[in-house]
Amino acid sequence: TSEDHKYQLEKKLDSYYPNLSEYEGYKSFRLLKPLKDNVYKVMFGFESRTAFEDFKKSSVFRENFSKEAVRALAGVTSTHSSYLERYFYPITEEEIANQQQNDEQ
Repeated sequence: TSEDHKYQLEKKLDSYYPNLSEYEGYKSFRLLKPLKDNVYKVMFGFESRTAFEDFKKSSVFRENFSKEAVRALAGVTSTHSSYLERYFYPITEEEIANQQQNDEQ
């Protein structure tokens, strides 16, 4: 049932205490639990998009947070699995200049 899957997901996420300080640019980790429904949000804070993209290539991300890792927790009652990423990060003057140089090439 969906309640069983919710319980399994919460157990997995509650028992996971990431030590992400080894990743360059890591700033924060948040697990947001719903008051109702079954939508959980895991939020990572990194100082740059590059630092976040590097983290997404790590075994820690693949084993705990990738779509494949959480697929078993989605449950058979799900008719689809929506997945949306939006990343907001500070842009430095150097990054703007680099992007402009790349655009000109």
